[in-house]
Amino acid sequence: MVDGKTLAIIRIALRAVAAVFGIIVIGTISDKVKGSFGTTSICGFGLDLETERPQDFTLGDTAACNYGIAVGALALIVAIMLIVLDVVTAIMGIGGGGVTKIVTIVSLAASVIMSILWVVGFIYLTDKWSKSGPKDNNVVFSDSVESAAGAAIAFSFFSAALWIGLTVLAVLSLRGSSTFNPTAV
Repeated sequence: MVDGKTLAIIRIALRAVAAVFGIIVIGTISDKVKGSFGTTSICGFGLDLETERPQDFTLGDTAACNYGIAVGALALIVAIMLIVLDVVTAIMGIGGGGVTKIVTIVSLAASVIMSILWVVGFIYLTDKWSKSGPKDNNVVFSDSVESAAGAAIAFSFFSAALWIGLTVLAVLSLRGSSTFNPTAV
């Protein structure tokens, strides 16, 4: 069985990866890319063949891009805060068993919320991307911007999977504790 300190180190490493994934999603959505239609962001990168006007992959709904950026930023902040809490409680040993349990419950709640937000973000971005294909609305995408959109969607999926894994680790941490008393919290 894995002891608490080793489990904390694993959680810290996974949260650091989650923070990096959040940065990647933010970067791929908000980064300006140079394509055949000029320099633009992922939220405005296609050319409608019928009207010859630029078209974004969200079909005018920038909420998908804004959602992806917001969830990425929130994931970055939450991951850093949880890393700090794990370092203080599990690695440095500050606080007693009650503080550690509260931190584990906070970690569980944050992981569940981030899992849900990333799953929704992945579905939302994928839905908008699938509806913006050149077959559906005569929009031509440059390769660099299409790659950026694909990366944002892929890392949204990886982030959802990672936060679900962190949720499982938090549940296992709570179940493995013999001193956990839900009525005391």
